[in-house]
Amino acid sequence: MYSFVLFYNFKGTKGLRSVQAKSKVGQLYAEVVFLLSNWKYVLPWLINQAGSLVYLMAVQRLPLSTAVPAANSLAFAFTAITAAAIGSEEPLDSRKITQLWLCEE
Repeated sequence: MYSFVLFYNFKGTKGLRSVQAKSKVGQLYAEVVFLLSNWKYVLPWLINQAGSLVYLMAVQRLPLSTAVPAANSLAFAFTAITAAAIGSEEPLDSRKITQLWLCEE
């Protein structure tokens, strides 16, 4: 999931360097408005925040010995799946899928 967020946030920030303002405060405001008005930035950010909320709820409701390894393995799985989907790595074969499955157990 994190690679999805990083990949699309990178694409979502395209054009940010062209935003110009006369003062530092104006520059900050212009950049924030640019980012918040760009769905390619906002959507992955919201997905990331939703994942953080799910993690916090899991930590509150489950024993730490269960919640933390599960969250880490799911983060790894989503990162691997997303990396394969966007083409930054080779596609997942049966060996990698088995490794992902074993990490979640």
